[in-house]
Amino acid sequence: MHAKYWKTLEKTGTLHQSLIDHVFGEIVPGDSQAQQDLLSMMERYGLIARLNAPDENSQQSVQYFVPAQLTSSPESLTKACPKDGDPCPLLIHFPDGFVPHGLFPQLVSRLIRHFNEMGFTRPPTLFRNGAGFAIGAKNSHDLYLLCGKRCIKVILTAFTADMCEQGLAVRVRMLLEDSLDELSRDWDWLGHMRHEFCVECLACASEKCQEHDRSVSKTLSGWEFGWGGTSAGTEFVSKSGRPTVDDMILLAREVGSLWKRLGRALGLDEPELEQLEADKTQLYERCYGVLKRWTEIQASAATYESLGRALLHATVMKRDLYLEFCVAKDES
Repeated sequence: MHAKYWKTLEKTGTLHQSLIDHVFGEIVPGDSQAQQDLLSMMERYGLIARLNAPDENSQQSVQYFVPAQLTSSPESLTKACPKDGDPCPLLIHFPDGFVPHGLFPQLVSRLIRHFNEMGFTRPPTLFRNGAGFAIGAKNSHDLYLLCGKRCIKVILTAFTADMCEQGLAVRVRMLLEDSLDELSRDWDWLGHMRHEFCVECLACASEKCQEHDRSVSKTLSGWEFGWGGTSAGTEFVSKSGRPTVDDMILLAREVGSLWKRLGRALGLDEPELEQLEADKTQLYERCYGVLKRWTEIQASAATYESLGRALLHATVMKRDLYLEFCVAKDES
């Protein structure tokens, strides 16, 4: 029976609960707190990704995915291409000449987690060096990622032209930027990673070399063709130093139901957020608790600049709060 679940894991990346119980059975009992702690630790380090998705009875259930265990080829994804009205393919290019080993599975795990937080709960389609997601309102868009030797190609396409969701491409690009920045901060082996975003011009991309994925098409640096302008907030100067207590009190009043997303963007672990949720019953106290706990953990690193990055994170997207609380006011 477990051989069937191993094959499913290798083909689709789906980790069945029966396989979890079998693997952990000699160490911890099934469905125990110890097992959940192990799974949470694996999730924390990007080895697995959790998705809260409705089952066949429309009941919420937890699914786990293991992007690094896949053996199936992403051949079907290579045929994906933008339609009229879709943004041109986005390329994440690595100037050192190669995609860092192990980066792509970590990026996919991070995206599964972030999309889950954003309410996109349809299970992803995973392959070795490829991934497909259904995102947007009513799952109106397909997002494809293809990992080559030197770059990661990102394709966003709407099911139909009338379903094109304004601003979704910008959110995807910001989420990719944020996820790569998080990975470079979280992992020492990615600390010196260099990457740049560019747009593939479809008018020039009519030919491809047969050797691996080496493109002979022209690429355009910048954010033309639907992926938005410069990163939100980069045109402003952040306040210096740590947030004041008064600013945290006022900001906590505005965060509302996004407090968990903000907490994750600030780097708080899931157990921290769960403990805060258990300790505080009022929404405001949870919002303030997230900010206070962040300043305690990060100490001098808890600055207006890092708070601003969290407010601009693609899962939070509170540019108005960033401008109000984190940007230095022009006193001239």
